Amino acid sequence: MKKILLMASAIVIAISCSSSDDNSDNGSSNSSKITPPAWIQGTWVDKDAYEVSGMKLGYVFKVDDVCTLSTSTESCWKEIIDQSNSTPNYPYPVKVEQKISDIEYKCSITHASQTIHYNFQKVSSNTIKNIDNGAIYTKM
Repeated sequence: MKKILLMASAIVIAISCSSSDDNSDNGSSNSSKITPPAWIQGTWVDKDAYEVSGMKLGYVFKVDDVCTLSTSTESCWKEIIDQSNSTPNYPYPVKVEQKISDIEYKCSITHASQTIHYNFQKVSSNTIKNIDNGAIYTKM
């Protein structure tokens, strides 16, 4: 009977000491996954630049990616992260830190000792603002 009680206690302790899957950090995450919120997903273009030059400059936010948009070319992070994670002993692991709320999306991506910051605030359902430089983007 003592053995059963000891084993049950050990199991309870092991379960209670294991890490939790809950994300209890108020919308912040730190991993190698990009997860933009639904409200920012889509193609966002600097309206002024588009009206003046016809060039689409801005960002594309996907379910699992952040891309910069220059004319018609997208430069995306997911491919870099996937390559980094699938290459054994890759010397430059990618680290993604995000803070997500109903009106703000902050994402910092560190790769090869360089960090790129994205910091956007929802102005309306079709307008976002880059907090770092004040640029306004319209959803296409």
